[in-house]
Amino acid sequence: MRLITCIIVALSLCVPGCSSDQTNEQSGDLYTLTVQNLNSSGKTIGVCTGTSPVSVMEENFPKAHLAYFPNGPAGYQALLAHRIDAFAYDRHVMNYITLTAPELAIMPGFTSELHLGVGAAKDQSELINRVNEYIRQYKEDGTFEDMFQRWTTSSDPQMPDVPEAIHAVDTITVGTEAVNPPMNFRGENGEIVGFDIEFARRLALFLNVKCEIIPMSWDALLLATQKGKIDLMIAQLDNIPVHRERMLISDDYLSSSIALLVRKENLPGIHTSLSDDEFKSFLQQGSVGIQSGSAQESLIQKKFPGMPSHYFDDVPDLIQALRNSMVDIAFMTHYAFLSHLRKNPDEFRLLIYPGSERGIAIACNKEKNDLRTQINFLLSQYEREGVLEDMRQRWLYSTVYREPELPERGQECPPLHIATSLDLEPANFILKGQPAGFDIELAKRLAYDLEMRPVISNMSFKEVLPAVAGGTADIALAHISKTEERAEKVNFSRPYVFDEFALLVRKTWLNQVSSDLSYIGPAPGTSDSNGSFLSGCENVYHALERTLVDENRWLLFARGLGVTLLITLTSAIFGTLLGFILGILQRSHIVPFAWLLRTLIYLIRSVPLVLFLLFLYYAVFEDLGLSAILASIIAFSIKLGANLASILDDGLNTVSESEIKAAISLGLSRFQRFRLVTFPQAIVTGMARYKSELISLFKATTIVGIIPVEDLTKVSTIIRTRTYEAFVPLLLVILVYLFLAWFFVFLLNAIGGQTHVESQSGSPKRRSRHARS
Repeated sequence: MRLITCIIVALSLCVPGCSSDQTNEQSGDLYTLTVQNLNSSGKTIGVCTGTSPVSVMEENFPKAHLAYFPNGPAGYQALLAHRIDAFAYDRHVMNYITLTAPELAIMPGFTSELHLGVGAAKDQSELINRVNEYIRQYKEDGTFEDMFQRWTTSSDPQMPDVPEAIHAVDTITVGTEAVNPPMNFRGENGEIVGFDIEFARRLALFLNVKCEIIPMSWDALLLATQKGKIDLMIAQLDNIPVHRERMLISDDYLSSSIALLVRKENLPGIHTSLSDDEFKSFLQQGSVGIQSGSAQESLIQKKFPGMPSHYFDDVPDLIQALRNSMVDIAFMTHYAFLSHLRKNPDEFRLLIYPGSERGIAIACNKEKNDLRTQINFLLSQYEREGVLEDMRQRWLYSTVYREPELPERGQECPPLHIATSLDLEPANFILKGQPAGFDIELAKRLAYDLEMRPVISNMSFKEVLPAVAGGTADIALAHISKTEERAEKVNFSRPYVFDEFALLVRKTWLNQVSSDLSYIGPAPGTSDSNGSFLSGCENVYHALERTLVDENRWLLFARGLGVTLLITLTSAIFGTLLGFILGILQRSHIVPFAWLLRTLIYLIRSVPLVLFLLFLYYAVFEDLGLSAILASIIAFSIKLGANLASILDDGLNTVSESEIKAAISLGLSRFQRFRLVTFPQAIVTGMARYKSELISLFKATTIVGIIPVEDLTKVSTIIRTRTYEAFVPLLLVILVYLFLAWFFVFLLNAIGGQTHVESQSGSPKRRSRHARS
């Protein structure tokens, strides 16, 4: 079957008249128009004259022809008229365009940083300093977030009433283009509105001046600003060297990115023009899977209340459920699905939710504002120097990951505790047995420049923000988007990357329910497996190879096994000692003390182990700086000790009064009676329960992954994030636990038998017989 398919594809390439788009479609590429084939002599990319997309396109698409336009709308019209293949411009503007022009879409796989500032003449340094003061204020007091959501996520944003300065001391003239919605454009009755205009009016109120908006063409704006004909230029002015040579430019009042706008017909698997009603209708056609604690969960509850959804703790489980048809739609972010799409281009399709772009930021503890300030400064520096753009190209848009060698500080430097969730490739995942990804590299760079050493803790996504809020971690990098609810518990840095919500669906399901969504693509291929025993063995062999051999993942299993055994054996030793001590102390003749201790033991035994572990780690040990492994050992030791204290007490109560009186008549002291009479019999009575408790302790170690401990079970989850296969990793863990449980039972039976013989040899009856002889 595979050979026949290859022959058909090869013959189709030889047929004259086939377009390049058709060729790509039949070859099963993820997108008909890709970043790779856009860089060719037959493609034309539109740009605006005198803007940063010109140099970015020349650098990234040297083979393509550039077409120059005076403004954005001229470029959109050329794209719709098929005169160009793509148009490079501000991504925020493009989000709005896709909401109003259903024929257009943003091309996945390419982006470049865009820094927008306010321009002024060279002699206006004092005015620019005041502008910078306002920019810092409007980002801190929430004004920026409100403006950003209003202007970039709606197809019909409304201009708010911004009051004018009551006692204005002067008037400033602000130049803008008035042709680029939603930033600056003509609204109802010809009034100039938009993000830039609202910003200008709020800035004027801050400066206690009146604001006069003057529309001009782009070239005229640059010249008027340079010569001081206008006070300020607020028109998506990109902070690039050629502009800085001619004028002063403020700090970024809006961080954006350069993206490529294309005709949607060239992106068969992407639908970026669904309205809220269409989006809701689409979601209602199938079962929806969402990651617990994610921003998507909040969006569903806010915009589509009552919609039934299935919740998953991590992305691999969500995708596995999608592959197994447990859900029809996976709702996450674009980048969360990138690596899976690259690995399975013929299995799934991606649908972008329009206007959902969110800034991905670093979560910081609220008590460490200085740390957040330093991080924001470093992020701005990384953007200016091109570090973040280089990281995006290597991690987000490349099919081969290139991880640089980064220096690290020594043990003499203070630690920077970083919370993450290593289950979201390519942001944060395990590569060659070590944490890797965009977020991990960024964390290491920040730690080094802060003169700190990174201490990375892996935990589930829903535990990341509580770890930062509770002080267990200083910062969190786990592809976190800022929401109002999250901002109440932690502080967020400036965004270091932008992502948007997306749906991942099976192609077969999409064909069945959404034939009207302009789905264009090859029919899903059929499996070439004949279901034979040999083919099944081959599949298992490859799965084992991916699970253990690739990237030396067997080292992960070995490390996880070591952690599991460490927790089990250490807890068994300390739990046994604690159980012996508690078992003796609870029989104290001091009645209040004995009653209090018995009550405490009862309460510990009554609390489920999972809750007990969570309570100790997050509520008790978070301020002590204890590692998660040590916290697990303490929790398991206390739990085992309480259970063993009860077992010892029951065993001691089985010794009859007659035997104790006989021991007293022999003149044995209280300690001798305990050592020679009651304790040996208690061991014999409670040995079976003791062995059962130890085996239960070992099995219970599977839960320690709920806190940042990479035990054997957690490692299997980590590997599933890379292979997207659950059967083999989980089967290996089951086999390891079965073998170790059998080995521990054998060992305990051997020890228990020897203990039984020794206890019998030390009983009073045997001692009395020896005495008579």
